[in-house]
Amino acid sequence: MFADKKGQRKIRITAKCIPNDIVMDILSGLHAKTLSNFRCVSKSWCNLISDPYFINLHRRRSHGQKPLLLVSYYDKSHLQMTCYSYPNEKPPSVHNQCEFQVDGEIVNIHSSPKGSLACYCDNGIVHVCNPSTREHLALPKGSSANAWPPILGFAYLPLTNEYKVVHLFFVQGGREVLFDDFEIRCEILTLNHKANPESLSWKLVNGKCPYPVHEWNHPAFANEALHWTLNPVYVSLYERGRPLIVSFDVRNEEFGVIEGPESCSWSDSLNSCVVELQGSLAFVASCWYEKFRFGVWVMRDYNHRLWSKEFTINMKRIDYFGDFNYLHDFLPIPKDMRNEDGEILLECRHKQYWYNIETESFTPVLLPAKHNKKCKFNLYWDSFFSLGDNSSLAANLDPTL
Repeated sequence: MFADKKGQRKIRITAKCIPNDIVMDILSGLHAKTLSNFRCVSKSWCNLISDPYFINLHRRRSHGQKPLLLVSYYDKSHLQMTCYSYPNEKPPSVHNQCEFQVDGEIVNIHSSPKGSLACYCDNGIVHVCNPSTREHLALPKGSSANAWPPILGFAYLPLTNEYKVVHLFFVQGGREVLFDDFEIRCEILTLNHKANPESLSWKLVNGKCPYPVHEWNHPAFANEALHWTLNPVYVSLYERGRPLIVSFDVRNEEFGVIEGPESCSWSDSLNSCVVELQGSLAFVASCWYEKFRFGVWVMRDYNHRLWSKEFTINMKRIDYFGDFNYLHDFLPIPKDMRNEDGEILLECRHKQYWYNIETESFTPVLLPAKHNKKCKFNLYWDSFFSLGDNSSLAANLDPTL
């Protein structure tokens, strides 16, 4: 509302006077938790911010900013997810947080690369959630749902704005027969803005997984493909030569095999993982004879399978030993890198650090005391992607909402 030149009358400006494209441009720059409240402003606003074009616009603008740090904490009956600002700040500030009730042991908490949903498995059921909107959806049971731990992958295809939940399962053989005879199949469930939750179903892929993969290490999603390291028991029994990586092209639904870096041997891959690092596939492996140093190789040319060793992480600079449950607890897992000062954001033993490549020093990321326990860390982008009318809302722990 403002006065005209003569100050004789006041003119009221309403939302109807503002073109839709301007309204859309303004709203797409807001956080998803704010947009959730705007559904009630008017029917036109509700329709506008629910439109797939707007959701894509919001996603693109969100990806133009620094990601959030998604911290997942599990305490046997609840799964709490807290989104912190990117840990440049000391300490990071809370963006939003929510809590889900769970029935069993939580395993495999994934955040979709360059997407903004998370998935986890609770008591054999895969759940997908949007921490920004607090929407939560339980998926139908897949094949061999009671197998533990479940072998899951979570992918995002920006061209179609689809999320893919990938599930690998043993048809025969497996862990109990030391892989003498095995058959591993794959099924996929697709989530998009058109999907009706009641009609969601798993689709069996024609191809078979060529090798048993590591159940505990998360797959890496890069170049529209998921990547797994091989099961270390299988490697120690049957494999020699360079490490092998199983790939699964999510768009074409095809398996493949990628050789690891030429300078690595099969024994190095016994304690290794693959990660996505700034859009590229990266391989992290230990060389025990190099005094607990981990090499990090990045595949700079995916089509020609060319690896380049980028840096080494010296784990003797932190409290490397101590209590651990599994060998993969030792692994430093790079999450991101600051090119301007040569620092790597990494996770190790359920904690976050900034690692300086030049000085080989570690700086802890300061988080509340409760997150000094066993937590999962993922980079996360704010999203207004909806899981549909049949989704439920998690408990809101954010006092601002």
